[in-house]
Amino acid sequence: MLSQARAILWAQWRGLLNYYPRMLHSGAVFSGIFMALWYGFMLFLAWGVYSLVSGIKEPAKVYDLLHKSLFFAAAYWQFVPIILATTGISLELRKLVVYPIPNSQLFAIELLLRTSTSVEILTITFGAMLGALRNPALPWWSAAAFLPFILFNLALSAGVIEVQKRIFARKYLREAAVLLVVLLGAVPQLLLTTKLGPKVKAWWDLVPSLPTPWSITAQLASGDFSWTALFAMTGWVAVAYWFGRSQFDRGLRLDFESGDGAAATPPKSESASKSLWIERLFRWPSSFFPDPLAGLIEKDLRSLARAPRFRLVFFMGFSFGLLIWLPVSSLSGRGTPDGFGSQNFLMLVSGYALLMLGEVCFLNTFGFDRTAAQAYWVFPVSLRQSLIAKNLAAMTFVLLEVIAIALICGLLGLPITFHKLAQSLLVCGCMSLLLMAIGNWTSVSNPRAANPNRSMRSTPAGKTQALLLVVYPLASVPVALAYLAEYAFETPLAFYGVMLFNIAIAAVVYNIALDTAVEIADRERERIVATLSKGEGPLLA
Repeated sequence: MLSQARAILWAQWRGLLNYYPRMLHSGAVFSGIFMALWYGFMLFLAWGVYSLVSGIKEPAKVYDLLHKSLFFAAAYWQFVPIILATTGISLELRKLVVYPIPNSQLFAIELLLRTSTSVEILTITFGAMLGALRNPALPWWSAAAFLPFILFNLALSAGVIEVQKRIFARKYLREAAVLLVVLLGAVPQLLLTTKLGPKVKAWWDLVPSLPTPWSITAQLASGDFSWTALFAMTGWVAVAYWFGRSQFDRGLRLDFESGDGAAATPPKSESASKSLWIERLFRWPSSFFPDPLAGLIEKDLRSLARAPRFRLVFFMGFSFGLLIWLPVSSLSGRGTPDGFGSQNFLMLVSGYALLMLGEVCFLNTFGFDRTAAQAYWVFPVSLRQSLIAKNLAAMTFVLLEVIAIALICGLLGLPITFHKLAQSLLVCGCMSLLLMAIGNWTSVSNPRAANPNRSMRSTPAGKTQALLLVVYPLASVPVALAYLAEYAFETPLAFYGVMLFNIAIAAVVYNIALDTAVEIADRERERIVATLSKGEGPLLA
């Protein structure tokens, strides 16, 4: 019955092998090292959970351990992919509705693909299963209690992803959803870094156990069997399956061609949809640069601002980034006012925002252009000017990101001075030059088509993911040297002197890398255009 589905999966697998042939040689080492380290750490955590569960001799203590642990496992399963703005591997419904395959089979494949966003938590859950199986104090069937819990989370995750796609496909709902996600992501941080944590813990201990999926799973896994618990867990699985299946079927009926599930709306006029100050922001290049460079910069400013994927990353840079670094500030109650984290909070948050912008602004500059990238080789404009225009547009948004972070930090009462703002701008400027130097080279040597209308990204290529682990530490080395100089000489002038020298060196590196990127682009333009013109297959991977 699954012959059609197997044929689609086989075709996708063959397409991936043909699409990334060079990764088998040049990217295999980096990708293999990264995957080995990451999943080796997950296996270590799974072994730790296995040791804990298998070593506890009292079933009541097993219940106490699993009750809270499974709650956080379910929260991780559902919310972490949203916070990271990734959908993992999922079905491309537009490519599959024409096939004579029942929806039930497609949904079964979708459930299997949902494991791509939960490999880590699945590994740890299997460790708990093996621990329950090896624990002599527990009955032999206790390990089977985890299977309905896994199915519940897979089905619920499929439904959540579909709802998320539809919300993020609409302009105003997307911003509201991002704000909600940021607030949800801030809850654990606030509990750990403020005085709310002990109060919530005391309240949590007083709340009686409810028949939730994690509490029922913990009860059954600890050997306390009851038909009521079994029926309740069956009901939870049925509800999750109905939710996931109904949302999946609804996704099949949507008109994805109108913008990833968004209903087509008539375009508004520029004067009605854009405020005056935004128009001035878009048109600032004409005041400083001649055409065609000014026109190219304005084009990239407008295209990035209209891309849902970029807007999501840009918004999270000055919102979620603040929450990530909150523990090192004096606002958390743990960071001291004179500590490095509190004094350089603006720089740390700005650096984190720059890291998030790297994927959409620096390392794959032609990704959003896709098929239209062929215009850069036929327009009467040099490719060097096109790359410089893209870099200047990216620098504009980096500057806006730093200003937005500084304004929010000022509203929060953090120590923001002109000296700290100047330091943050110099740090981001130096790191941006180095990122652009590397990004221009990767944009032509390893181009990847990216859909700007998808707010949620799929899993990036292993080669690029491994490259990020090397690029960002290297770009941070000059910054670290500048702060070490300020600490050694005990004067801010040492920082500024070293940073100005670093920026001069970074400018030379950028110029050399730009010439190299232009040579590669002229030599391999057919391959670059063909790669960027590739359409999406039946799987988004």
